[in-house]
Amino acid sequence: MTTTEIVSIVTAIVAVAGLGLSIYNLYVNRRDKRPLLRSKISNGFLTYGPELSDVMLILEVANPGEKHVTVSAVEMLFGKEKAIFPNIQGTNRLPFELQSGQNASFWTPANEFASDLQRRGYKGKLKIRANFRDAVGNNYASNKFTINIDEWTKQQKQRTGYQ
Repeated sequence: MTTTEIVSIVTAIVAVAGLGLSIYNLYVNRRDKRPLLRSKISNGFLTYGPELSDVMLILEVANPGEKHVTVSAVEMLFGKEKAIFPNIQGTNRLPFELQSGQNASFWTPANEFASDLQRRGYKGKLKIRANFRDAVGNNYASNKFTINIDEWTKQQKQRTGYQ
């Protein structure tokens, strides 16, 4: 192999590496400019001094991105349907701007939500997702969370005294 061939091979390798680095930098720069929200759903309790609330479905949203995002809707997705909560209780009122590095939480009683699902004909275990929608229509869905409709409605009936 001659020196000219080695120089040509090294030049080609450096050119390909430069192209790869340029594409990666473009991707990172474009990703940073997009809105980015992370959503989560869980169950838990609210505290009122020494008292605990009923079990709540807690929907959380965080903004780990650099761009501010206006959150316009809080929803629950299940099957091909969704429940929209225009007046849901939480740390913010809709719509609101979520700054970079901030989060917000919302909650609704789990047994009431399960009772509503049961009235719509759902029963057994159902996978649901929290979903937050921004002002330009982007959706940010959480991982799936399983709710046992029969168990929660049974607890609701026992608590209220209905059979």
